[in-house]
Amino acid sequence: MEQKKINPFNEETTITNQHMLEDVIIPKILGQDISHPDEVGEMFRFIRRNAMAIATMETAIWDLFAKVNQEPLYKVLGGKKRAIEVGASIGIHRSAAELLSKIEEKVQAGAKKIKLKIRPGQDVHVIKEVRKAYPDIALMVDANAAYTLKDIEVFKRLDEYGLMMIEQPLEYDDLVDHSRLQKEICTPICLDESIVNYSSARKAIELGSCKVINIKIGRVGGLSEAKRIHDIAAGKARHWLRD
Repeated sequence: MEQKKINPFNEETTITNQHMLEDVIIPKILGQDISHPDEVGEMFRFIRRNAMAIATMETAIWDLFAKVNQEPLYKVLGGKKRAIEVGASIGIHRSAAELLSKIEEKVQAGAKKIKLKIRPGQDVHVIKEVRKAYPDIALMVDANAAYTLKDIEVFKRLDEYGLMMIEQPLEYDDLVDHSRLQKEICTPICLDESIVNYSSARKAIELGSCKVINIKIGRVGGLSEAKRIHDIAAGKARHWLRD
């Protein structure tokens, strides 16, 4: 029997997405007069969760909107950059030698920043070895919610290595414990799975749960919601710079 892949982000599957699109989302949107893609998210506020199914329809409409206006998508979203620096995300490796070899491969391919996966028992000593080999590279780590507040000393030790951020160190849906952890360490915490919409982003910012947000369009329900999250985060960043 073929083993089905599990979605690491939320409870959705291709089957549930197909059901939501065919039985709820498409019937709701057919025949509607839509002047801007921002209206689509508002139309589906009544749906709880199912963010990826909603994003499927919403991003398609954004794409159509850009084509109708004969503009690239980044411009209709308000973007200005035509290019961004490439980074690489690297998983757990059996040895430091294997990991360093993989990093070198990515650096040679043009990666300007490196994100390494960590887990209990494979964290501080791994980063120490990487920093020894690459003292100046932009480096960050992703914990995939593998730790608890009992591991706070691990994160304090990681402060020594000049990391850009520590992504999702604690539970996937937590904001409160991340706030406590951020107050104890210098390295910015990045929240990923904890940010499911604008509301959770606003609460995370107000609680001081993070200094970086990883925005995934599918997880937050589309480009309009992603842009709202971006805008509140950018506004907070400007406030920090002024202070």
